[in-house]
Amino acid sequence: MTQASDQAKSIDSKGTGVRENILAKLSDQASDQAVQIIENDLNDKALTILNILDEPKKRVEILEHINLSNHSRNREKYLDPLVKLGWIEMTIPEIPTHQDQKYKRSIQGEILHKLIVQGN
Repeated sequence: MTQASDQAKSIDSKGTGVRENILAKLSDQASDQAVQIIENDLNDKALTILNILDEPKKRVEILEHINLSNHSRNREKYLDPLVKLGWIEMTIPEIPTHQDQKYKRSIQGEILHKLIVQGN
């Protein structure tokens, strides 16, 4: 009975190692895919925006950080796509033009950001 128990433990520990290896590979793949999406489908500033949103920030703060003016076309080009992807969200979504409106990483954005940061 001890031999069977030892074998079961051995198999389980190998299974755990295999699972961890698979999860690590999936994480690497997800990170690579996320970076590829940002590089190919969005723009070079998307990752910078995700990086600076450790806390909610106003549009003007975000755009100034990426050396752009606080103009609606810059919001449309750089922030709106990230909102549509669900990577960032407004703190007052029911009133998009509210004077205290800020942007923050969404849950998906947090996960994506962690994957990218771990991948680099």
